[in-house]
Amino acid sequence: SGAQALAKEYGLDPGVLAEVGDLVAALHARGLGGRASLDLGLARGLAYYSGMTFEIHHPLLAKEPRLCGGGRYDGLVRALGGDEVPALGFAFGLERVAEALDAEGVAL
Repeated sequence: SGAQALAKEYGLDPGVLAEVGDLVAALHARGLGGRASLDLGLARGLAYYSGMTFEIHHPLLAKEPRLCGGGRYDGLVRALGGDEVPALGFAFGLERVAEALDAEGVAL
């Protein structure tokens, strides 16, 4: 793939792309492959993320389509004084969800 060629060209470990490949395969297996896009340049602005990050967009919210975002943050619990705990999470704005429902004609 193009991403593998870039990793090789810049001397990056191609193993990091295995996680992305697993995600793409899982999306296709669930019939979501055509509804997802992959942005290798996406970076959520928080330092505690330790792996893949994501955003979920709604097509009827053209002005600001993002409904939620999140990702992997395995070291966060330890950084806050707890044990080492693998973690994945996301946050969404209730107002954004309400706007999406309204755009779809769903009465609240």
